[in-house]
Amino acid sequence: MSQPAPSRIAPTRAPLPFVLAFVFLNSLGTGAIMHGVYFIAEQQYHFSFLTNSALGVLMGVVYVTSAFHVGNAVRAAQRRHTLFTPLFIARSVMLLQSLTCFIPAFWRDPAAIWVFAILYMIGSALTWPLAESYLSGGRRAADLRRAVGAFNLVWCSAVTIAFWVMALVIEDTPGAIIAALGVMHILAVITTKGWPASPSPAKKERHTPAPKHYNDLLFSFRWMLVLSYILISAISPILPWRLSMLGVEISWQTVIASTWMMSRLTSVLLFERWDGWRGSWFAPAFAGAALIVGFVMAIAMPNLAGLIVGFALFGVGAGGVYAGALYYAMEVAHSELDAGGAHEATIGVGYAVGPATSLAGASLVAFGVIPETAANVVILALLAIVAGAILVAAVITHRRHRSQ
Repeated sequence: MSQPAPSRIAPTRAPLPFVLAFVFLNSLGTGAIMHGVYFIAEQQYHFSFLTNSALGVLMGVVYVTSAFHVGNAVRAAQRRHTLFTPLFIARSVMLLQSLTCFIPAFWRDPAAIWVFAILYMIGSALTWPLAESYLSGGRRAADLRRAVGAFNLVWCSAVTIAFWVMALVIEDTPGAIIAALGVMHILAVITTKGWPASPSPAKKERHTPAPKHYNDLLFSFRWMLVLSYILISAISPILPWRLSMLGVEISWQTVIASTWMMSRLTSVLLFERWDGWRGSWFAPAFAGAALIVGFVMAIAMPNLAGLIVGFALFGVGAGGVYAGALYYAMEVAHSELDAGGAHEATIGVGYAVGPATSLAGASLVAFGVIPETAANVVILALLAIVAGAILVAAVITHRRHRSQ
């Protein structure tokens, strides 16, 4: 009897619906913790503008430090024992994240939120590289683009939903939000059913060279992506303070804060569905302008209506920058999707730099150097300096790249 022909079935890859379910559940945590923990800290522990900003800096530093070392840590674990597959690590991180979420429930002290934040950021730095590797593993071309498009819509939707759910309970039981995330992480373990022990390797294919100006567009979007992370992480710690100054009740604060997340979701969806922006310099110019103008309005407008309009513009810009950077990374870098650790860590620096500007403004208020009403001016000035430094670095890097 003749031997059967060798199987030509593609390597096993993680089922996309299960990966997206994993992304959705973990993005609820991203929304509630990365962006919403400051509302919880203010309501349950009475954190001030200064303390919230310091918490943001700590979270950013821990996340960036962990992101720098996560790859080496995972490889070191795999060298020690074959048990430590990416799937085993992903499931273990979910279980540890779940336990971490119950720390504030059993430790009734303000120190609990600091310990929780440190541990949760370390877990997040492990979670997202693993999720993205399973998302892209074994997929290519249009299949990969569809998966990434679904990924964008799922995580944007989940972050928005997290803020709306928080609005229902934050006034009476803010601590329940974190505990509920512990349950979400347990459910996330179930969604890993059917995943291979390791992500399938990326499929190699011939690529039609992208137009030359796509490199310049990728370069522009990447630097704007760095700036967007700085602005996002700068605005998150000061939102409770800004909304309280405008007389917004705590039960409505997270709903209003979700304005920019909803507009970001709309922007990402538009960039995914509409092809007309691709290859055009209008897209980065519009997205960058919306990002900056929206941020300035959200920080400086003296009334709630102006703040909401600013939030909406800010979200449109943030979504456009994210979608543009993602698209050109796929076209130019052949779906590597900024996978290099150094580049990811550079973007992640925004998580620390943004809150640091808020901390500087809050410190000047706390020590009586400036009145509270002037803090937003100081923050805007510091961010303008940071944005200028990013622009100078971008120009220098671009000239070096062109001269090679």
